Amino acid sequence: MTMLKKIFLVLAMLLLPFAAKAEFVVSQLDVKGYGETRSEAVQDALLEAIRQNQGVDLQSTRELVRELPEPVALRDSAMAVSDKPKTVVRDEVRESVRGAVRQYRVLDAHELADGRWEARVLAAFTRYKSPGLNTSKRRRIAVMPFRTASSSLMFDGQQVPAEDISAELVQQVVTELTQSRKFSVLDRDYMDAYLNEKSLLLSADAEASEMMKMGMALGVDYMLVGIISGGGERRTDHVSGLTGERVQHGAASLSVDYRIIVMSTREVKWSGSERIELEGSEMPRDGSVSPSPDAVRRALVFGAARMIVRRALDNIYPLRVVGRNAAGEVLVNQGGVTLQEGELFDVLAVGPDVKDHYTGESLGAVENRIGRIKVVRVASKKSYAAVVEGDFSLMVDGCICRRVSGAGNAVPVNPGRPTDVRISEDGGAVLPFDR
Repeated sequence: MTMLKKIFLVLAMLLLPFAAKAEFVVSQLDVKGYGETRSEAVQDALLEAIRQNQGVDLQSTRELVRELPEPVALRDSAMAVSDKPKTVVRDEVRESVRGAVRQYRVLDAHELADGRWEARVLAAFTRYKSPGLNTSKRRRIAVMPFRTASSSLMFDGQQVPAEDISAELVQQVVTELTQSRKFSVLDRDYMDAYLNEKSLLLSADAEASEMMKMGMALGVDYMLVGIISGGGERRTDHVSGLTGERVQHGAASLSVDYRIIVMSTREVKWSGSERIELEGSEMPRDGSVSPSPDAVRRALVFGAARMIVRRALDNIYPLRVVGRNAAGEVLVNQGGVTLQEGELFDVLAVGPDVKDHYTGESLGAVENRIGRIKVVRVASKKSYAAVVEGDFSLMVDGCICRRVSGAGNAVPVNPGRPTDVRISEDGGAVLPFDR
């Protein structure tokens, strides 16, 4: 076996698994074309097939021209000019066609009576079908860089550029939206390249209408915009009166205002303000005794991103019941990082739609509360919940689930380092010298 054949065999073996996974759909078109020669007629037929398969790009221009008439000579050698200028309208339509034909066969080609040729061609096209479910039904969303009210935020006495926090927040929001499996999030690399060219529009002086133009150019259904209105971390030291030990107390917060805009109507679908606060034992420490500024910042960004996406999903894609199992658990259509064990939801039966009498705008469906569930298991695409209140038989497919505000639904943060203190039988702490 020659070296060339060996290389070909190795490549074929390597590409075989990928070829087996790929799915292709072949379509055929029977079209006719015309031309001065047989080859021109066949080529015209192939172009027509591409037009029908992939469409055509048309550009039309119209030009209005006013032409003055030429002077007319009279008998006495004088010149006369008509007072009615001639108006000419010129229309021009340019057509652009681009595509590839996988295979074609000339079914018939003959010369017509006027000397031109007619060709009938059967053209085949190949379209790649991506594996898995079709995501074209998912709504497209673009997460714009969050503006900042100040140039920096203070964390443990250090100035952190607000742009860095904005970038971290956008990245975390994109991650949360992607994990929800409800949106097609615009590719971040493409966004970065586009925004670099449009950096001027992201300045503090840019108008909101310019943001709208950018969203339309990106071709999205929704655009998430916002501003980091404040935040930071502060620490105070005080001496314990009981032990004389110097104790450090810290608190941190991050405030974000945001809006989700429908690009087709430029209406605000949802707007909200989130304020994430950490204090005392909630401050993450990254394995050290005192809170870590980087860990604190990450926890704040994580909490803000999760709350923003949670509100968006609850408003645009509310949680719904998708089934039940023999163990008496209710299945809901979200999982991954969007739900946590222990979260409580009210279950509501969906009634008829209602409209506003003045504007005719839909106000949504009538919702009737029928019970409450608690998330007990979270999978990648769905979650399982136990019924804590209400009739299990009424919680059927399609019921809406709304989060219960209050305890049990707090945004999880880094709990810090686990304690190594033991508790005695009488409820006291076992100190090192007692062991």
